[in-house]
Amino acid sequence: MGRLIWCLVFVAFVGTSAVAKMIDPFRSGGWRGGAFIDNRTGKLKSCIVTGRYKSGILLSIGVMRSRAIIMGFSKKGWRYRPGVFSVRGRIDNNKWTTLRVKTLSSREGFSLLLNKKTKRILRTGRVLRIRDGKDLFSFNLTRTAALMDRLESCVNRRLRVEAGLPVVGSGNGNTATRGTSEEVRTARLPQTRDKAAGTGGATPPTARRGKLSIGSGFFVSRDGHIATNRHVVSGCRSIRVGYPNGQYRNATLVAAARRDDLAILKTALASRAVASFRAGSRPRLGDDVVIFGFPYFGVLAKSGNLATGNISALAGLANATSYYQVSAPMQPGNSGGPVIGASGNVIAIAQSKLNAIKIAKVTGDIPQNINFAIKGSVILEFLEANDVKYLTRVPGQPLKVSEIAASAKEFTVIVRCSG
Repeated sequence: MGRLIWCLVFVAFVGTSAVAKMIDPFRSGGWRGGAFIDNRTGKLKSCIVTGRYKSGILLSIGVMRSRAIIMGFSKKGWRYRPGVFSVRGRIDNNKWTTLRVKTLSSREGFSLLLNKKTKRILRTGRVLRIRDGKDLFSFNLTRTAALMDRLESCVNRRLRVEAGLPVVGSGNGNTATRGTSEEVRTARLPQTRDKAAGTGGATPPTARRGKLSIGSGFFVSRDGHIATNRHVVSGCRSIRVGYPNGQYRNATLVAAARRDDLAILKTALASRAVASFRAGSRPRLGDDVVIFGFPYFGVLAKSGNLATGNISALAGLANATSYYQVSAPMQPGNSGGPVIGASGNVIAIAQSKLNAIKIAKVTGDIPQNINFAIKGSVILEFLEANDVKYLTRVPGQPLKVSEIAASAKEFTVIVRCSG
């Protein structure tokens, strides 16, 4: 979809003649989106995503600068009278409800401003039905929760840029978070085994020239795909993955997303198990979580390390909605490891911890147990965009932590990056 078409979508959808340009374009499966900036002020107007259904109807979802959420429905050949009118709407098997909608400026559709109640349809609804007189339209909403995370992240990002603040996950060195991959500067002599500088004394498995970084990852498909963080494998000349005390195999980088700090690897290493992602209801504030990975590999237990905690916030720094804040501690080497819910399903990926030294310099206080994980919905969106088939499972009865640990050990691997 060209920039001219996008501008027409913006004008029709938002209902304004203000000149705007689109920046930061992105894709999510069959959906395309981006941020729209006012050409006169340079400030964000909205973030919009658009997808066309088989019926030919174009569904647009927008998060405005004010955080208002609008849905737009349009189709070539439709013709509505200007103004406000009523349609009937139904979510899943709930009752039909009267919805007040407004004709788009193109007159080829209408827009719906969501209130607090109807906003939930984009998070929890599966099917939206709209009845306009005798016509009935149905829309599959099973992927819109991930789209909402991306849109809200888009708005947060642009507002932080406008305010001159660091952007979480952008690779900006001024950000107040620290990735938790373990970077090791090794000794020059092939037979020397020295403690690594700046990593808490972690000793590399072998000594060599250059840089070795160690992080975590986990199998997400039966075809050998592994999810990890982009910063774990950024700048690697070679990537190898393996289980503790087992054989390492080469891995290739399939895809990487700088903004979301995600990466997909593929390897011939035989997976002992594949992780399943949580389906159905979304994690809640206070839910128990387990983090599994390989922090300080070579110093701590090589069999893997487990940490427990809770979801302490449903957003990250500056209310970044792509993240959870968790109390389970993360250490160098945890990056890319799974964050697992009480039923054993993956709900996020370990990403960073608050940089205590930088925060202490500003506030005079040392923060504790403030760690961040990228939400599962963002991961699934990334996997879908790269045609990776993954597994999902509806949460069942809570498992014992020891049972979750036994399961995580089967699908979590060490990721070694040689720079």
